Amino acid sequence: GMRPILSATDFGVFCEVVLITVLTANASVSMGYAVGALCRTPQVALAVGPALMLPLAIFGGLLMNSDAVPPYWKWLEVFSFFKYGFHACSIL
Repeated sequence: GMRPILSATDFGVFCEVVLITVLTANASVSMGYAVGALCRTPQVALAVGPALMLPLAIFGGLLMNSDAVPPYWKWLEVFSFFKYGFHACSIL
């Protein structure tokens, strides 16, 4: 949960979490830009975008436990930027 900022160390951790969140959001937006640039029409981009992002979100470890992922889908964890952002925030 939220905890009060009582020292400079707590404020540093807060700033690191905000930075990680902003970087993960920027990675998501850049993925959306790439999908939008590669698709010919907005309708195709709206169909392809969630099809690419949803597996990365599901298998990134936040929505599904990494141990519960079937072995043939384990390779998706490597490409999931959600996984790296979640793990970076969880170790702080």
